[in-house]
Amino acid sequence: MENVAIPIDLSAFVLSPSCCDGASKIAPITQPDYIGLRLDDSLIQHDVLDPIDFHLTSPASNNPRLTDLGTNPPQLLQNRLGVYLHWSLPRLYRAATTYADQAQKTPPPTTADPSQPVYPAVPNRFLVVRKLSAQQPAGKLPEFQTWVIESDRLRKINDIPDNVDLEVDVTPFVRYEGQADAPGILETQAEIFLGQRNEHSGWHDQSKGWSEDTSATATFQDGLTIMDSSNPLFPGMKRAYY
Repeated sequence: MENVAIPIDLSAFVLSPSCCDGASKIAPITQPDYIGLRLDDSLIQHDVLDPIDFHLTSPASNNPRLTDLGTNPPQLLQNRLGVYLHWSLPRLYRAATTYADQAQKTPPPTTADPSQPVYPAVPNRFLVVRKLSAQQPAGKLPEFQTWVIESDRLRKINDIPDNVDLEVDVTPFVRYEGQADAPGILETQAEIFLGQRNEHSGWHDQSKGWSEDTSATATFQDGLTIMDSSNPLFPGMKRAYY
């Protein structure tokens, strides 16, 4: 079997406190609050995404993207500083096919509506390798370090460890369990997050081959496509920071 290399658009952004001092504005993070989809009078919202507050862009001590404003005095969020990688999914994953044309020889999936477009499943594992060409101070980080990104990993908010940053380590995701017409479906589809970053050394076992958490508590989004993400930026941006 031959390997197929597909080029993708990749960019890197270095985030540091000095980024807030220039002409460009580093906006605070805004994430969709899918709890606002519930039909409860005290929770339902006209928009699940709050507007960006550009008054908190600078200085860095006032920007919640870089600083924990809940501490006294505010503390810099060291885990958020560094290089952010952004990559776009190749065009083939953003193009759909339809089975409405009966002349096609390929039969549609038994559960698919022939009138609806079908998108291919996106890659669900990414291997990221970091090599440091220079270190200041020297010896603080290893020269090589690798991570595995599980882009289809699903976790409820109560199952996520406290050391996971909900604003940068994962992304909110809308997903219901069971039947779509089940009672309380709107209450169960929020507070779910997608994605998980793993140290490659712990995710890969040389003696057993590729391995990952397949326990009963591990949940994955089967056949994740660009239409499943609930995020319009998902096809054009995959994000990881190191």
